[in-house]
Amino acid sequence: MAEKGRSEYRVDQQPAFVLHTYPWRETSLIVEFFTRDYGRIPLVARGAKRPMSQYRGLLNPFCPLAVSYSGKGE
Repeated sequence: MAEKGRSEYRVDQQPAFVLHTYPWRETSLIVEFFTRDYGRIPLVARGAKRPMSQYRGLLNPFCPLAVSYSGKGE
């Protein structure tokens, strides 16, 4: 059961540009995106620092992407 006042949401295929990436934990990155509809948002790219990650070449500054994400609250 979800907590009162917290709802899950999902955003699919939002046009975005990568602004910055910061290391987070051992294998993940915090990636700041600038999106058309939501502005500047930080997201966690889990496993993005692994050698065989599908995200390694995509998360460069000013790289245009279509991002999908989901979350609970902030």
